[in-house]
Amino acid sequence: MYRARELRELLASHNCEIVAMSAANYLSVNHNELLKQNPQLLQADFLQWELDFSAEDGCVDGGTHIITIVKKV
Repeated sequence: MYRARELRELLASHNCEIVAMSAANYLSVNHNELLKQNPQLLQADFLQWELDFSAEDGCVDGGTHIITIVKKV
């Protein structure tokens, strides 16, 4: 388990470049009941909010996992 800062440091020591980093489930964790009761929220903007906010630097550590895409250089 890593914090985003620690994962960036680890990857910096390898021959790769971080393309993107995002939190998984930043907004949706613990909101299953809300989404079940309001399916129009899920269909409308919620998924886009999840994608947009999860990639913000201040949010990456707030999800259940960190998703990182790297490119070999």
